[in-house]
Amino acid sequence: MRTLRRRVKAIEQAVFPPPEKVVRILIEPGAGADPGNLAAFKRDLARAKKTADLVLMVPATNRPLAAYEEDGCMVCASEAEAQIIALACQPSDEGRENRLADVLAGLSGNVVGVVALRA
Repeated sequence: MRTLRRRVKAIEQAVFPPPEKVVRILIEPGAGADPGNLAAFKRDLARAKKTADLVLMVPATNRPLAAYEEDGCMVCASEAEAQIIALACQPSDEGRENRLADVLAGLSGNVVGVVALRA
């Protein structure tokens, strides 16, 4: 019976893949930005917090050294860091841990896996 359940579960996972997370990356306008752009950014941020599973924000000034969570969104140090986090949150297309693992596996040469920084 256990074998049957395990096989049914494997078939279900193949037929019904896990849903993708909705990830939004927002880049804050600079200090000298047009007030209309700033208002649009604030509207987009509020809308993203309601509709997205994960909101990544890149501040224009006072960029952090590492990503941290604040007020329902993750503040990233750069656009590249936000893209990496977004890839790490998406399921793999090739059966690996996530899409970031797919990208790393597709690189040529010696690739060191992602490790957490020790605080």
